[in-house]
Amino acid sequence: MLWREIRGVLRGLRRNLGFTTLTVAILALGMGASISVFSIVNCVLLKPLPFPDAERIFTIWDAPPPQMNLGFAETPLHGREFQFIAANTRAFEHAAGFQSDQFNLNDAIDAERVDGIRASGEFFKVLGIQPGTGRTFLAEEDRPGKDHEVVISYNLWRRRCASDPALVGKTIRLNSESYTVIGVMPEGFTFPRGAEMPKSFQFPKQAELWVPLALPSEPRGPSELALIARSRPGISREQAQTDLSLVNRTWVEQDPRWHSWSAFSLEYFQRCR
Repeated sequence: MLWREIRGVLRGLRRNLGFTTLTVAILALGMGASISVFSIVNCVLLKPLPFPDAERIFTIWDAPPPQMNLGFAETPLHGREFQFIAANTRAFEHAAGFQSDQFNLNDAIDAERVDGIRASGEFFKVLGIQPGTGRTFLAEEDRPGKDHEVVISYNLWRRRCASDPALVGKTIRLNSESYTVIGVMPEGFTFPRGAEMPKSFQFPKQAELWVPLALPSEPRGPSELALIARSRPGISREQAQTDLSLVNRTWVEQDPRWHSWSAFSLEYFQRCR
């Protein structure tokens, strides 16, 4: 009986092929929309950012010229742009530039290539995250020649350092140079993850250590930085964008060569992309 009913339904669907196709298409669109809505809710509501006052954390990018279709809307900032923003903005209490890098970790076990981040001195202040052990960078350590400190991830601490409770203050070898371990981040801290960064950047799936960015006072070569900033309490996104636009205007007026390539864009930081 059941099989005869199924065959009857199939014959009916074949006789009304156009209606069937339309119905399937509507169902597919509905399912796709439902999945998209769930993804947004899951990102924004069910999985809030694991940072204090996360609504005050923003990303800042350069926007490419309108006439250039690069396939993405966010481009890295030059080191000089980052320094100018950090020195002249009024809307943000902390701003940090960072970029990905890889390091050869050499110890008594063996050598390993480790994904890491070069980050300026206020990186962890923007995120509002304290290490599980030790401390993060001091301002004076974010300078060339003073930049041989390292903060390591909880996973790296367990995997390569045997969860040594006395690791802070000891040195490890990175790229054949000695770095002093000043802190171990809490379990679960993973910023930045490659999946949450724009496709114009190449970031690792998960960083395992952080060292000072140590930009020179007047960087000359390409530095291709991502930039995050924490707004001052009570500052709205619109106010922060207005402030950033004024900084951008001053920047371009001082050096017109940046006119076509400098349009600072502000976005709320989101972990889902």
